[in-house]
Amino acid sequence: MKKLGVLFLIIFLWGWVGTGLTALVTISDLFFDLGTNYDTTDLDTQTSRFGLFDLDDYHYLTFNNVTDLNALTAGVTFSEEGHAIVQELQDLNQAAIADDENMVHQAAKDTNETPAGSWELTLTWSGLTGSIYQSTIGPFGTITKYVEYDPGAHFYLLLDTSPDANENSTASDPTDDTGFGPDTDTVQILEAELQSGYGCISYYPTSPNFTTSKWSLFSLKVISVIDNTTAPYLDSDSYDLSELVGKELLFSAMTSSSPGGQIIWGTDANGQLILKGQGEGTFRLQAAPEPATLLLVGSSLFLVGLVARKRMVKA
Repeated sequence: MKKLGVLFLIIFLWGWVGTGLTALVTISDLFFDLGTNYDTTDLDTQTSRFGLFDLDDYHYLTFNNVTDLNALTAGVTFSEEGHAIVQELQDLNQAAIADDENMVHQAAKDTNETPAGSWELTLTWSGLTGSIYQSTIGPFGTITKYVEYDPGAHFYLLLDTSPDANENSTASDPTDDTGFGPDTDTVQILEAELQSGYGCISYYPTSPNFTTSKWSLFSLKVISVIDNTTAPYLDSDSYDLSELVGKELLFSAMTSSSPGGQIIWGTDANGQLILKGQGEGTFRLQAAPEPATLLLVGSSLFLVGLVARKRMVKA
């Protein structure tokens, strides 16, 4: 499906409590050890060092007991499901690393190109709920709905050595997306739980499918990080990732559309209003100075990244 004006940005901010850090620390020397040599470029089982994950994402919102846009008022509740597949491992300059051990590239897979890839990374979340708490109208008639997410949803970063993720979803039925959840050949790299979250959805009432954008900011607590004694695992040369358990992170995401883009309104089988989005973006692992500054730092980085990452993918 051709993408026009699609923007999706994910930033992971790792909260470092009580360590006295005075500056934001970006983990730029991450690597995966697959335990198996999947490529022919060398004889090892590790990827090159990287700092960015480039993503192809998907999310799906259902507004409870609402059938049209005019009924989106304060107090309306919704549920949200979502996932993403990592397209590419990159350095901090957004250049692809030299050796990714033949990781799946979803764009190539979607167009039946080869090689298909030997392993894949997916990010998935479920059980996410929230409600609209405020509506505003901008100077040019743009309507913005501000939302608050309920705590408790879980987010997972998964590594699959038998690639099977498949983005086949449509606006009317998201259930034909497959292979994004845990299965027998999936290794859970990281799990985090939502502590709080806020976001907004903006659109022109006369042409919502052409002008919609969605932004979210989540505060998550790390529940677990895979032990790095048995491959496959994620690790860093300079940072002990296991120490992140119990720490806070921020996850920011934005998807926007222009005419023909990949974020659209519709209805489900029960006639309830839905909003489905699909886009691109990145995330990185970072250590923040202190919990009190997490929101400020995250918001600032989001705005900087928003300008830097905006891309138009033309038909």
